[in-house]
Amino acid sequence: FHIGKVGLLNVPMYAALFFWLYVTLVDTPFYLHEEVPIGTYTHWAGDGTFEQQRGPPRINRSQDYVFSDNFNFGRAAATNHSLQESHFKGQDNMHMITFYHHRREVRVKPTAGQSCSEACRAVSVVDTRMTEATPEVPEDHLYPASSAFDDAEWTWAGPEGRAWVRAPEAIGDECSCYLSTNHKVNGAGGLAIELKHGYSTSSAAGSSAVPKGTEEENYDGETVKSLPTVVVDHHGRIFEDKVFWGEGSEITLTVDEALRACGTCLDCVPEKSSFKRNTMCGEDDCPEGILPSPTIRLSGALLHLSMEYYSHTVQFPSNMEVYQQVRDDPERFGQGPVAFLHIVPSFDWQSRGSSITERSVVLTNGVRAKLIEDHYRYGVRLLFTPAMGKIGRLDPTAVANTVVRYTVLFQYPGIVMGIIVAVMLGKQSKLFTRATRKRVIPEVLFQEYVYSVVQSGSLWQTLDRNRDGYVSVEELGKVVWPLVRGQLKLANPDVDDDTLYRKLLIMLDQTFPKSFVTEEAAEQIRTKKHHESSAMHLHGWHQKTVMALSAENLPITFTDFSKKVANKHEHSCCRQLRHGSQDDSKLVQRYMGCKTTNWQGPDAEQDCEAPADDGCEETAPDAGEETALDAREETTPDAREETTPDASFTLVDADAGGLQAV
Repeated sequence: FHIGKVGLLNVPMYAALFFWLYVTLVDTPFYLHEEVPIGTYTHWAGDGTFEQQRGPPRINRSQDYVFSDNFNFGRAAATNHSLQESHFKGQDNMHMITFYHHRREVRVKPTAGQSCSEACRAVSVVDTRMTEATPEVPEDHLYPASSAFDDAEWTWAGPEGRAWVRAPEAIGDECSCYLSTNHKVNGAGGLAIELKHGYSTSSAAGSSAVPKGTEEENYDGETVKSLPTVVVDHHGRIFEDKVFWGEGSEITLTVDEALRACGTCLDCVPEKSSFKRNTMCGEDDCPEGILPSPTIRLSGALLHLSMEYYSHTVQFPSNMEVYQQVRDDPERFGQGPVAFLHIVPSFDWQSRGSSITERSVVLTNGVRAKLIEDHYRYGVRLLFTPAMGKIGRLDPTAVANTVVRYTVLFQYPGIVMGIIVAVMLGKQSKLFTRATRKRVIPEVLFQEYVYSVVQSGSLWQTLDRNRDGYVSVEELGKVVWPLVRGQLKLANPDVDDDTLYRKLLIMLDQTFPKSFVTEEAAEQIRTKKHHESSAMHLHGWHQKTVMALSAENLPITFTDFSKKVANKHEHSCCRQLRHGSQDDSKLVQRYMGCKTTNWQGPDAEQDCEAPADDGCEETAPDAGEETALDAREETTPDAREETTPDASFTLVDADAGGLQAV
């Protein structure tokens, strides 16, 4: 169809597909069968620079933060902890402690006439782990008197005011003396995790523990390749040139390093967080030196350690600079496989919850009491997430899949244009749709076939001038020459008519189909005694050829047509009447000379075996009435010779598939 400028839409669609195809062939591993690797990790606590960062206890008021009375992070002292107390290992994580509340509640029974305030005065706010009476305890080490609370529920007490103390209260027959001190773990930034990692698929494996540039076999006999590990920073580049090549050593990552890779630090306030505003601050500002939100040392943080494994550099994504850095330095990183360690932070509270113990102690006045002790810890938690990436191997099936995918994609412009042409062009769409769609009805098809036969008969009368049922090349030339002579003379003014005519005959002889008849049959055709026998090639048109070409665009053939005529129902007149519709019954009575007096509808079972005289009988035509067969048989060959081009046609020789002029 000529659809005008709308057809230009094909240009950008095909251009986009070809560009996508180019990118696929150049930048994607279309020839690889890819699998998502299964990651494996082995990790444990490392000291890193923990011991070097430890120092004397000290208090830093600049990080004071109050969430509520029960969660007051103020006046914390830097406290030395052992390495074992600072690491908590899980199956897929490592929690490294940076801050904790040391909460203590002493339950003591007051003596007769003694108030809870007086009973709690024997409690030391500095050390409640004593086992014998120590009456020489300084005053500022003891639980404060009721006057120190000044009608408030909480107050600071103890040396340097470090203990956050709650006013005594009665619980049953006991008095509750509750206090809490805050502690920052000295050298927490140097706490470290050490790990080995690797991957495996159905066809390959790699490990960070295999020495650079070598391969090993595991216990399954599988080849394990060496694997460089590249740490990625928050800018998407290699972090501080931190690259680990196995060689039997472990990967060590400290808390400070992990946080720097995320663009922050242990004593920094995260830029994006949902922490509650410090209650020490007003709505608009905070006291000098006080922060509106807790630092990571106080709140902790969750850092997701995500490993990406790639076997070929062509598989690298293009959304970060680190991939290009590795791709551009094959001498340092090799051609694959490569592991990328991404550290993805989540800044929110990361606590381990309460860790409560109970035991009996002796207070400073010699009274025995129950001590409930709790260490409520916060820290940076490193969590391993499932491995990602692509490990590939050469696979011809992957190439075939790419070919199939793009073969399908290149069909879409045609589909889109088909929708536009059929729906979106207004009146033109109706014309295009009408030209491409046709409702097929069998009865109409047979009507069209008969019409084509009639047309071809008229054409045949024009071509077959000698009425021999065969149009030779010379006969075709006589018909075609007057139609094309003018154009041929314009194109070849120096060539005479006779030469042009002869060349036309040569072209027709080479172009038109062959009819297969013998020399004897050719002579019989000319004497009108034709029947086809053993073959000989004559160039031109036989009537059968014209008949076939006339109905070439129809889905039915002459064989279909002949079966329709001969086997409409059955040859028996009465059976046609009994098994056909009422309209069929009328047609049979009209053209086949039989009638019925008790037609009961199609397929009436009682009529199938009825005798001929039971309402269904064959009748002869009335006097003066001739049948169609009689009319056809009365036509003699001489009469047929005298017919004009306007003469009628009748079917002969169904197997020959043609019409004869009569």
